[in-house]
Amino acid sequence: MDVKFDKYSLIINGERTVIRSGAMHYFRTIGEGEWRDRLSKMKAGGFNAVDLYLCWNFHNIAEDVWEFDGYKNIRRLFEIARELGIFIIARPGPYVNAEVSAGGLPYWLLKKENVIPRNRKDGDYVYSPEYMKYLRSWYSKVMPVIKDFEDIVVAFQIENEYSTNNCETEYMEELYALARESGVTAPIFHNDAFIAGLYADIVDIYACDIYPYINPRDNWRENTFSFDTLDNLEDMTRCYSENSPMFIAEMQAGWYDKWLGTGYDAIREDMCWQHLNIMTKTALSQGVTMFNHYMTVGGTNILDTSSDEVYSSYDFAAPISEFGAIQENFHKAKEINYLLEGFNFAQTEPKETDFEVPENCYARVRKDLINDCDWLFLRNFNTCEFQISRVNIQSFDMKMLPRNLKLRGCEVLHCGLEFFTKVQNEDTEYVFVITDSKNHMEVSYNGKVEHVWGEREDYETLEFGQTRFVFVSRKLLNHTWKLDQKLIFGANFVYPDGRIATRYPRSVRTFSPNEGWSEKYLEPAIKPLKLNLTDFKVDFCAPEIELGYDYSSWKTLEESDVCSEFIWYKGKISNNVREISIMARHIFGIYINGKELLNRNSYKHDNLMQIDEHIDITVSEDYFIEGHDAEVTVLVQNLGFDRGFSNNINQPRGLIYFKTDTGETPQWRVRGRIMFDERPDSEGRAPYLAALTKEFEIPEEYLGEKVYAPIMLDMGNTPFRRATIFLNGIKVGRFIRSNSHQSKFYLPPQFVKNKNEIKIIVWEKGHRIESMWHGAGGFKNYLMNVIIKIENFKVYEIFSE
Repeated sequence: MDVKFDKYSLIINGERTVIRSGAMHYFRTIGEGEWRDRLSKMKAGGFNAVDLYLCWNFHNIAEDVWEFDGYKNIRRLFEIARELGIFIIARPGPYVNAEVSAGGLPYWLLKKENVIPRNRKDGDYVYSPEYMKYLRSWYSKVMPVIKDFEDIVVAFQIENEYSTNNCETEYMEELYALARESGVTAPIFHNDAFIAGLYADIVDIYACDIYPYINPRDNWRENTFSFDTLDNLEDMTRCYSENSPMFIAEMQAGWYDKWLGTGYDAIREDMCWQHLNIMTKTALSQGVTMFNHYMTVGGTNILDTSSDEVYSSYDFAAPISEFGAIQENFHKAKEINYLLEGFNFAQTEPKETDFEVPENCYARVRKDLINDCDWLFLRNFNTCEFQISRVNIQSFDMKMLPRNLKLRGCEVLHCGLEFFTKVQNEDTEYVFVITDSKNHMEVSYNGKVEHVWGEREDYETLEFGQTRFVFVSRKLLNHTWKLDQKLIFGANFVYPDGRIATRYPRSVRTFSPNEGWSEKYLEPAIKPLKLNLTDFKVDFCAPEIELGYDYSSWKTLEESDVCSEFIWYKGKISNNVREISIMARHIFGIYINGKELLNRNSYKHDNLMQIDEHIDITVSEDYFIEGHDAEVTVLVQNLGFDRGFSNNINQPRGLIYFKTDTGETPQWRVRGRIMFDERPDSEGRAPYLAALTKEFEIPEEYLGEKVYAPIMLDMGNTPFRRATIFLNGIKVGRFIRSNSHQSKFYLPPQFVKNKNEIKIIVWEKGHRIESMWHGAGGFKNYLMNVIIKIENFKVYEIFSE
C-alpha cells in the first residue's frame, strides 16, 4: 500500500482519505469472536480505521516468557481487520498509558535496578541502555506482524504522551530509527498530550490528544471555555507542523470511571451524544482529517490489566459499550462518518466567517477544494435556541452544513438542514436529509430558487433532476445502516456482510439506487437468559494466616516479585511490640498469631496522584502467646501499578512501610496470589477469606452465531464488601462495594462455555463475620445460600440478509 501525505490529508493509493478511526483495546475486548464483532460494528458505523495499542506486559508476563496465542494472538486480530477492510493505526508502545497497570510495561522490568523506564526519572531524561535492550526485544516480537500487514497499517506511533523536563530528543530519534530499521513503512507519529509541538520535527506527522472532559463531577455545559483548545487547534498546531495532516490521535469519545468515581451511568448521561458531536465537528472545522475516537469500544479489565485508578469495567461510556451494545453516542458518530463517506472532506482551507456570531456561539467556514463548496460549522453553547447565519440551532448542538454545493441536478445555496449521506448510480444521486421543523434549505433548480422546509415525513422524497432528496428523522437514522451504496432502515444493527440483528419484531426496509425499495419482517424468538446461582460449595481458604503455616519456601523481599493482586508477607516479631506503623498499597489485613489485628481499605487517589495512608496500630497483649515470638501475617490486595502518566512507573506495590515501637524489622518472606488452599473450619477463629464455587450451564442457543447475547454476573444483592471473580479459572472482576458503582460484571464470551465454573473469593473483616453472621458457622451457612444472578444484558437475534 502506498501511503503519502501532505498538509491536507493522507493519500492512500492515490486517493485522498479522511481517517475516521476508533480505539479498541484487544486486551480488554477478549478473543477473536469479540474482535470480529466490535470491528464489524465499527465498520458498519462508518469507521474506516481502528486504533490499536499493543500492550507489552499483556504478552511478556515474565522475562523470557512470551504469549501470543489464543486471545493474545495479535496476528489474528490484524487478519480480521484486513478481512473487514479496516485500516490500522499501530501503537506498540513501549508505553501505552490507557489506564493499564504500569502503562503497559512488564512488571518484571520495573524491579531491575539498572532499568530506567522510558529513559525518564522524576521528569528528567536519563538514558538507560538496559531499558532500550528490553524494548528492542519487545519490538522484535511485534514488528514482524506490523510489517506483514503494511497493506493496512496507515500510521505508526513510536511513543505516547512522552516528555521530559528539558524535552531531550535522543530517545525519540532512536525510536524513529528503530521503527524504520524494523521495516515500518507507514508515516510515523508521536501523540503529544500537551499540544506543545513536542518532537514535531522528529516524526512525520504531528499528533495530539484532546480531552475537555476529565472531571465527571463538573458540568462541561457550564464552562463556556470547555472546547477552547480545540477551537484554536489549527492556529496552534500549524506553528509546529505546516506540511502534515491535522491529526488528533485521541479525540475524546467518552471517559473512564475511577475507583471512588461517579459511575458509568452518570458519565453517559452527562456526556450523551452532544459532547461527541461537538468534539468531532469542531475538529473537522479546524481542518482535522485524521481523528481517532478514544474510546470507541469499551472493555473489561481481566487478569491484572488495570492500573490502580480503574476497576474491572473499562466501559469508558464509549459508543460501543463494554457489553458490545450500540449506544446513543455511536449513532452520532455514525451520522458524522456517513456524511464524510458521502462527501469527501479531505482537502479544505479555512475561510473568513462572513456573518455575525452571537455570544457563546462558535462558527467556522471551510472551503472544500474537492466538492467545490463551503461548509459551515455552527455551534450554540447557550442554554436556549439561537440563530446563526439564518440557521436555528438548539442548545449545546452543533451543525455541519453545506453552502453553494453543486449536486448533479441542482445547487444547494443555503442549508439549515444537515445531510446524512449520499448514495448514487450512473443516473441519479440520492441525498438523505435529516428532518428539522425549524430549518430549511434553498435549492437552485432550472433558474429558480426553491425553499425546501425540513418538516417532513420519513422517506418523503423531492426530485430535482438527477438529484433526489430523501428525508429521514433522527429517530429512524439511529436504526439506519449503510453498506456501500445500499441503506437498511429499521434494524438494531447491520453487520458489514448484510446480516441483520434485532431485539424485537420489526419491519426492515432496504434501498439502493439500482434496486429501489424492498421490505421484510423479522421476528426474533430467543428470550433473555436468567439464572439464579445458589447452594454454593464454600471453602474457607488462606491457611497462610494460621499460626505455624510453613512459609519457608517463600521468597525474601529482595527476591520477590510483587505484581500479583494478592501479596502475602510473613515474619516474626517479639512479644514486646505494642505499636505497629504500617503503609500498604492498596487494601490490607494484618494478622498476629492468626488473629486479625486490622483490616483496612487504604485506597485513595486524587488528581492523578496516589495518596498513601500511614496507619498506627496499638497491639494488645491478647494477640501474643507467652514465651513465643509472634508470627505476623500481612495480606495486601494490590489494585495495580501506577499508569505512569505524570509519576514514575516503578513505584512499589504491596507492603510499603512496616515499623514497630521496638525497632524490630521482620525478616519477611513473600509470596503472591491466593492459592485456594482450604483453611480448617474453626468456631474459635474467623475464616476471613472464603471461596464460593458453583457450576452452571449456558444453553447452546445463547452461544451460537445466530444470536448476540452478552452475559453478565450480578452481585448487587449480596452484602459482600470485597470479592474477586474467576470464570473457568480466569480472573474477570474485582468487586469492592465501597470503591465503585460496579456490581454487574461482564463474562467475556472467550471464557464462557456450555458448562462453566464460577469461583468467588470473598475477603471479609473479622468483626463483621462475628457481628453479622455470629461466627464461622453462620458465615459459611450464609455463603452457601447467597443468590447471584447470571443473565443476558440484551439478546439480539441475527438474520441472514
